[in-house]
Order: sequence, then structure tokens, then C-alpha cells
Amino acid sequence: MVTVVQDVVDNDFHVASLIEAGATIFRINCARGPCVVKISPVKNVVGGVICPAKVWLSPQGTGLPPPHVSPDVILHMNGQEFQSKLEVDDSVRFCDAHGKLRALGILSKYPTSSGVGFIAECRKTEFVESGTVLRMKEKGRKSSVGFVIDVPPAEQFLNTLTADMVAISFVRDVHNIVVLLEELAKTSSGVPSRAEITNAAKVLVHL
Repeated sequence: MVTVVQDVVDNDFHVASLIEAGATIFRINCARGPCVVKISPVKNVVGGVICPAKVWLSPQGTGLPPPHVSPDVILHMNGQEFQSKLEVDDSVRFCDAHGKLRALGILSKYPTSSGVGFIAECRKTEFVESGTVLRMKEKGRKSSVGFVIDVPPAEQFLNTLTADMVAISFVRDVHNIVVLLEELAKTSSGVPSRAEITNAAKVLVHL
């Protein structure tokens, strides 16, 4: 059995190399999925942006975006002064989880059931994690600062390739099992799997 980290799971070459070296069982530990979300614009075959990604940016507890707004990603923020000064046409800058300087352009502002939210766009791929510092530069004044909060753990993707067995540990809910089954269904032949499940009886009864 080979226990692999997230970087290996995401890399076809690494997984294929392990299989070539004789690995037949992979154990993927889902206990510590990073709290990060990937935001990606739609691009053409040569990398040009066809459609920027839309982001709903709002304080925690302000509710969902209006029904006619369909964002690709929802981000929550805190920082009262930052929120109160944010307006349409502002540019929110930050360093993403990969250390890249990125920006969100504020397109529109909407009232919600308990506050306001904003639709922003990004034209580059961004990896935003909980704790990301948001800065809004103001002429002649110190930049206002906010923070991204409550980004959910990233989904753990499985690459089964030609492995004989897949093990997945510390599954938190039924959705994790559904993702596993969907990935296993993509293989041309059956792959037996072993799942180490917290509260297994409670989870499996729903499948």
C-alpha cells in the first residue's frame, strides 16, 4: 500500500510512475483537505479569456446572491471598514495561495435579505484560501483591508488509472463516498475499494 499526498493525486505522471514501479494499492487521506477554492475564467485554445469568472463577494451572513445572479464562486469576507468602503469599479487586490498577485474587479452591488453583496470578475486563474488578505487601494489614504473567511475544504479528486485497489480514509460524509464512486465508475474495469470511514454505519446506511 502506498499513501499519497494531494500533490501526487493531482499529477498523472507521478501516479503513473508509482504504478510502473509496482504500486497496486493507493491510500488517499482526506483528513486535511486545504481550505482553498480555484477561480478560473473560460479560455480559448490559445489561452485567451473568453469569459471572466464571476465571484459573489459578501460579508458572512448576508444571504445568497439574487436569483438572477449566477456566480461561479461564492466568497465571504470580514473587515467592517473594508466592506463599508467597497463600491462598483473598485479593484480588490491580493496574493493568492500560490503567491501570485491577483485582483477582483467589482462589477455590481446588490441588496440582500440582510445586507449587500458584490459581483466581481477575475480574468486570471486564482487560488483563494481562508485568511487571504484583501486590499482596496484609496488615493491619498492607507489601503483598507479585509479577509476571506470560511472557504470550505477543497474536494479531493481521485486518479484511479490502472490501480488494483483504492483506499480512502477519514471520509466525512456521504458526498465523499459519492465522489469516490463517480471516479471509480470512470475506469474501464471494476476497481475494489476499501474505505476507512468515521461513523461508518451512519454513512453507509444512506448509500
